[in-house]
Amino acid sequence: TATDGHFLLTGAYDNTAKVWTHPGWMPLKTLAGHEGKVMAVDMSPDGKLIATSSYDRTFKLWMSE
Repeated sequence: TATDGHFLLTGAYDNTAKVWTHPGWMPLKTLAGHEGKVMAVDMSPDGKLIATSSYDRTFKLWMSE
């Protein structure tokens, strides 16, 4: 599951956020939709939602599955 510590969330200046798997650190999913650099990422405690905040002054909620 997304809450068992085998994933990493990153936000980047290329306007995307990524979910990475561990072990291996392979990109599992790219979250694209912001018009500015992604400044913050977080996951809900149940692992079902990912929140991103961007320099474009918006935030987005994404389904983690």
